[in-house]
Parts: sequence; C-alpha cells; structure tokens
Amino acid sequence: MAHGSCGASAGSPDGGGGEVTDPALITLASDRLQVSVAPTFGARVTELRDLASGRNWLVSGPTVGSPDNDAQYLGEQARGWDECFPTVAPCVHPDWPEPLRDHGEIWGRRTHCELSDACILSSSQVGDCLFQRWLIVTGSTIHLRYRLTNEGKTSLPWMWSQHCLLRSRTGDRLFLQGVDGALQLSGATGQASETDSSFHWPCFNAERPDLRDPQAQPSAWACKAYGSVAEFCEAGIRNEQESIRFRWESSQMPFVGVWLNHGAWPADKPVHQLAFEPTTAPADDLNHAALAGHARWLPAGQEDEWTLTIQLNELPGRPTTA
Repeated sequence: MAHGSCGASAGSPDGGGGEVTDPALITLASDRLQVSVAPTFGARVTELRDLASGRNWLVSGPTVGSPDNDAQYLGEQARGWDECFPTVAPCVHPDWPEPLRDHGEIWGRRTHCELSDACILSSSQVGDCLFQRWLIVTGSTIHLRYRLTNEGKTSLPWMWSQHCLLRSRTGDRLFLQGVDGALQLSGATGQASETDSSFHWPCFNAERPDLRDPQAQPSAWACKAYGSVAEFCEAGIRNEQESIRFRWESSQMPFVGVWLNHGAWPADKPVHQLAFEPTTAPADDLNHAALAGHARWLPAGQEDEWTLTIQLNELPGRPTTA
C-alpha cells in the first residue's frame, strides 16, 4: 500500500515540532486530503477537505458551545465531527455519578492532542474512563482507531456514536449498504402524513420515495433512524466526480444511525446537514440503550477498541494513493 506524503502543523510546540499556524487548530494532510482538529473543543474535526477538488465535506462554521454540564447542542453548535460518549442525548444514569450532558461529555471541552507525521492522537478523561482516538491520514484514507480504558474500580455502562455532519451539494446522491432489514425510526419532523415506525432504505414513504437525492425533498423535513449492520456497513455521498465513504464492521460497531435534516431542525434556526453514524447502540441516550440491552459495560481495569475508515474516492484520471 503506497502512502502519500504527509505534512502536519499545530498551534502548540507540544504537537511534535510542526509549524505553528493557528493556535486553535492542529492540521494534518496527505497529498489527497486534509483534516483540522480543535484540541480546545473536544478534538472536533472542523475540516475534512479533498485537496483534489477543494471540497470540505463537513458542515463548517465556528466552534460554538459551552463546556458546562448544562450545555445544549442545537443548530449553532451542530457543525463538524464530534465523538459522542458515553451518551448522545442528555440523561441520568445511576452508574454515572453526575448527569450526562447533551451530545456527550467530550465535545466543547479541552482535549489533550499529540501530533506526529501522519497521526493525531486525542485523549479525553471522562470520569474514570480514558477515551482515545488515533486519526491516521494515508493518501485518500482516514484510518480511525479508538480505545476506551476504564481506570476506575467499578464497571461502567457506555455508548458511543461518531457524529460526522456532512453537507450535500446539487448532484450528490446518498448511499447506504449493509443494513440488515429495516431502519427503525427514532423521530421525524415536518412529515405531513402519518409515519410508520420503520422503513427500508431508500424509500421513507409515498411522500418521500427516494432519500438518495438530498436536494429533491419536497419540504422542510428531518428524521433520525437506526439500523442493524449485517457484516459491514458502507455509507456516504457520491456524485459523478467525487465521493466520501464510511466503512466499518458489525463485529465492532453493530449499528448505524441515519440523520437527515433538510431544514427542519432546530425549530428556531433550522440547518441543513446529514450523517451516517457508526454506533454501539440504536438509541439516543445511554438510559434507553441500557433498557434495550444495548449498553456496553467495561469492567474496571479493562479496555475496548474499535476501528473504521473514511475513504475519499478518486477523481477521474487520479490514481489511488492509499
């Protein structure tokens, strides 16, 4: 496997000797893609740019949000790529000493980041758990490795969801492969007719028979749904010139969350965005995951690891570099 040449720059001399460019970001690039990470904001990835086309696939914008326990994740905060742990929606769980905040305990808070030539390692302390992410850039691929370590003395329940918000353009088509059966609807907004509790991709109902074209939705509408992954899941966006693909195995992440928001959420200042989310549980918060038997438990002193890849496909005439 040929690896593209890789450069890195950081806003801190602790980043491994990279050039200081922006005090708020660490940037890592190969010859095909570039990512920027905000250490002071939960290691949010603020940019995932295809250097061949110039496209930043992420919903861009300033890192807005509070590090406080009562922080809310709404339209102004809904940008970039965050890691949601140990919950997504806020909840109170008896095995965690404090109420769990909206969008998890990591986003919007200072995170320790270490930079090398081809990798950004981010580490977040969440209670007794150490959450780590290795983001490795090789050519047109991002390899992601996650590790969760319970440094406490008791077992802890948890769930995780990658929350990578994408912005579509005219000509884009969504794809979702590897779902075992129907997607179970968690909620929908802006739906005129009565909605079933499940649907088979890409047909939501008669009003929205094809979800693959994000520009063809008839009105402001949003939905969140979950599906079981058969063996592996591949999901993303493609058009005639470019694509982004998320891929992971069911043995590590058995579910996918599908978030489609075509200007219906939040009610006061709606935004347009979408996400295909590898996740440990088909639930919006840890309590509901636990009640359904999908919460994961990590014994004291033990670790759990998982991996996935994000691939930018090639433009015509450009060979694969990873």
